[in-house]
Amino acid sequence: MAGHKPWGITQVKQHHGPELSFNNFLDIDSAWNVVNDFEEPTVAIIKHTNPCGLSSYNDLPEAYRRALSGDPIAAFGGIVAVNRVMEIDLATEIDKTHYDVIIAAGYSDESLKLLERKKNLRMLSMPAGGKAPEGKAVEFRPITGGFLAQLKDFYTDEEFKPKVVSQRQPTNKEWDDLFFAWKAVKHIKSNGITLVKDRMLLGMGAGQPSRLVSAQLALERAGDRSKGAVLGSDAFIPFPDTVELVAGGGVTAVIQVGGSIRDQQSIEAADKHNMTMVFTGVRHFKH
Repeated sequence: MAGHKPWGITQVKQHHGPELSFNNFLDIDSAWNVVNDFEEPTVAIIKHTNPCGLSSYNDLPEAYRRALSGDPIAAFGGIVAVNRVMEIDLATEIDKTHYDVIIAAGYSDESLKLLERKKNLRMLSMPAGGKAPEGKAVEFRPITGGFLAQLKDFYTDEEFKPKVVSQRQPTNKEWDDLFFAWKAVKHIKSNGITLVKDRMLLGMGAGQPSRLVSAQLALERAGDRSKGAVLGSDAFIPFPDTVELVAGGGVTAVIQVGGSIRDQQSIEAADKHNMTMVFTGVRHFKH
């Protein structure tokens, strides 16, 4: 529309650092979409468009430390996104690790001065609360000889009706982490798996042809921290293999799509291990 300011990462403001590359734009778009799916103060660390670290916590420096603990090796050279204005206490923590890009809702003068010492660090800001108009944002993907267009991943509250299918109901804490895991897996390439505890991403598996391999990768990343965690799966779990695998790691709850003709097998496996299982009825299916 003539005179209409477009929504999205095209509004980004660069405060410092080299010119943004093609890949930088892809990563910052993913990073900003991730943190703006959460109302709470949230920090995401992005590598190759996937969140390798993610945490919501009222204290932003602690949220950052929790996000970094998700995969401190992968974080090196990645992108940090924060859905709040960055103050000096958070900037001091971020300054300890090498990143290519930081994107936040803004910066205090002190945080800008501190981080601008790094010549090659790209520092960006976006208007806070930068979410697309619900159900109206269009995404385009190039294919040979043309492109595809579709509405971005979105569903209404009426469409999202999570249903407990196991014998055991989730505890309040499990519900909190299950919803976090489901939001997080939206931004991870399918077959996406997330392991979450205390609104913190402990491990993830992204873009694997097998959901079982994605789950194995998430467990390996989480290590002993998987005990008491919940799992989010954007893939159907029609067999008990994934449930059996993560039960061995101490996972207590699963949120998944549901709808397979063999759903009962995974439900029975959850009941066998006193796990709780929730079906979403919708799928993100990010490609």
